[in-house]
Amino acid sequence: MKAQPYCILMAGGQGTRLWPASTAEMPKQFLDPFCIGRTMLQLTFDRFSSVCEPDHFVVVTNRAYFDTVRRQLPEVPADNILCEPFRRNTAPCIALASAVIRARDPEAVTIVTPTDHMVTGEHSFVDCIAEVVDFAAGNDALVAIGIRPTRADTNYGYIQCGSQADARYRSLCKVKTFTEKPNAEMAGIFIESGDFYWNAGVFVWSVRSAQMALTKFLPEIQSLFDGMSAHPTAAEIDAAYSECKNISIDYGVMEKARNVFVNICNAHWTDIGTWPAIYDYSAKDEMQNAVVGRRCSTIFYNTASTMVCVPDDKYCIVDGLNNYMVIERDNMLIICPKNEDGNLLQYASDVRAEMVERTQDER
Repeated sequence: MKAQPYCILMAGGQGTRLWPASTAEMPKQFLDPFCIGRTMLQLTFDRFSSVCEPDHFVVVTNRAYFDTVRRQLPEVPADNILCEPFRRNTAPCIALASAVIRARDPEAVTIVTPTDHMVTGEHSFVDCIAEVVDFAAGNDALVAIGIRPTRADTNYGYIQCGSQADARYRSLCKVKTFTEKPNAEMAGIFIESGDFYWNAGVFVWSVRSAQMALTKFLPEIQSLFDGMSAHPTAAEIDAAYSECKNISIDYGVMEKARNVFVNICNAHWTDIGTWPAIYDYSAKDEMQNAVVGRRCSTIFYNTASTMVCVPDDKYCIVDGLNNYMVIERDNMLIICPKNEDGNLLQYASDVRAEMVERTQDER
C-alpha cells in the first residue's frame, strides 16, 4: 500500500429490521447476535484493524450512541467519533467524514463501510481491500467491493461488471450498472448471466475523489461541509445537517459517476440486516434448525428450517414448525414464518399502538 488509509465506520442506523432484539436505544450494530463476545461494530473494527491504525478510524453515528461507541471501541480517539444530530442517509455521512479527514490529511485514501456485516475468509477480504487502497491512491476512482453471489437474493443490490480496468489489478473492473434490490425474476437473470455481483456497500476512494464527485453530483450537500475543520464542533455539524437532504451515496453519486469501478472479493459476506440473514449465518442441525445463543437449550420435534432466538438459560421446546422463527426479547415473543420478516415494522407499530391503547384504558 502506498498510504496509511482511513476507515469510515457508518454506525448510525437504527436496525429496525432486527426488532425486537434491535431497538432505537440499542441498534443492531452494537449487538452481539451470534454470542461470540464481540458486537458487529467491534467485529468491523477488528476486520479493518490490519489495514488501518486505531487513530485512522472515524466513526459516524447518532449523538445518542456516542457513549456506546466509546465503550465498545476505546481504541478510537473521542475526536474521531462524529455525531449526527439525526439520520440523513449515507451521502451526508460520507461528506461529513470526508471533510474532517481531508482537513487532517488532504491526500488520504478512505475505506467506507457499514457496521452490520459478517465476513468469513477475512484474509481474502483484507487483501482485496489493500489492493483497492493501492489503486485508489494513484487514480481518480470510486471503487465498490463486489461479492460473488451464491443465490438470487432480492435483499441485496447488484453491480454489473464491465471490462477489466487495469492489468495490474486483475479483479478490478469498470462498472456497467447498479441495480438496487431487484425482484426475484430479475435477480435470477443476474445470477445466470455471471456478470453481476452483490454490492457489499463498502467503498474505497481518496478524499479528493470523493469530494470531487460530491461536488459534481450533490453540490447542495458538499457545499455544506466545505471548509469544515479537522475537529468540528457539534454546532458546526448541526448547522450542516439541518440543511442536508436524505440521500444515499449509491443513488446520489455511484449510479451517476463515470469513474466507478468494482473489485471482486471471494470472501463469504453477509449483510446481517434481517433475521433470515442471522439464520443463514448460524450453525444448523440435520433438520436445518438453528439456535442463536450459547446457553439456550432447545429441543425440536417434527420441526425443520426453524430458528430459535430466546434469552440465555431458558429451555425451549418447538414442535411442528417448518420454516419459522421464534424470537423472545424482554417481554416480547414473536412466532412467525421466516419469510414474513418484512412485517416486523408492522408488528412493532401494532405493538406500540396496543400499548398506548392499554395505557389509556388503565387510566
